[in-house]
Amino acid sequence: MESQKVDETKALEQWEKLYQTYKDLEIDVQLIEQQEVAPDMVFTTDIGLTKNKKILMSNFATRERQEEERIFETWFTDNGYQIERLPDDCQFEGGDFQKWNGSMFGGHGFRTTENSMERVGRGLDFEVIPLKLIDSRFYHLDTCLLPISDSLVFYYQDAFAPESVAELKKRVSNLVPFSQRQAFGFMSNSVVTDGHVVCQNPDIEFTQILQENGYDVIEIDMSEFNKSGGGIHCLTQILQENAVV
Repeated sequence: MESQKVDETKALEQWEKLYQTYKDLEIDVQLIEQQEVAPDMVFTTDIGLTKNKKILMSNFATRERQEEERIFETWFTDNGYQIERLPDDCQFEGGDFQKWNGSMFGGHGFRTTENSMERVGRGLDFEVIPLKLIDSRFYHLDTCLLPISDSLVFYYQDAFAPESVAELKKRVSNLVPFSQRQAFGFMSNSVVTDGHVVCQNPDIEFTQILQENGYDVIEIDMSEFNKSGGGIHCLTQILQENAVV
C-alpha cells in the first residue's frame, strides 16, 4: 500500500466508472466539488459518520487532511445535517468504523484513538465494538475488515491484535479470513449495497463465497487510488440507504 506516482487521467476514468456503477445501481449520488487545498477529499468515507440527518465529523490525525473538515462541514450544513464533533483529544476518522448487525466495529491504533470508541458510540447511539489494529499498512479498519451481512464477515487476521481476533470470532458466526494476497488486493475495501458487492481484484474464492450467499459481484479497477492507500469504500461516504457522496 505504498504511495506511487498517480496517472491522473486514468484515476479520473476509474472514478467516473465507479460513479456510473452507482448510478446504474440506482443509487442517489451527491457530488462535492474537489478543492485544490484538499487533494485527499476524494476519500470521502473518512470525513465522518452519519446517522439519519446527523454527522459526527472526523478529527483528522494528519494535518494534510484537516482542511477537509471545513469544506465538508459547509456541505453537510447546507444539506440540513446536524453537525456533531468529538473533543480535540479524540482523534477519529470515518474509515475506522464499519456498521454491522445494528452496531459498529471500530478500529483504533493508527488514525483513530482508543478513547474515541465510546464517544463515537454515544454520539450516534450505536454500540461500538473496539478492534485494535497493529499493522500500519492497514491503518483504517475498512482496509482489513469487510462485513457483508450479520453473519458473514471477511477479515485479515494479521492486521489485528490477538484479543481483537478473539472478539471477532466470538461475535461473528461466519468469519472468513483473507489471505495476504486478498488483503493487499483491497478486497476488504468494498461496498455492499442491495445484494451487490462493488469490489476490486475479486478472485475465484472470494467471488464464490459471495455468490453462495446470494450476492452479485461487480468488479471495478481502482489501481490508481490504491497507490494512495485507498479503494472503493474509501471513495464512498454512505449517507443512507441508496445514497452516497
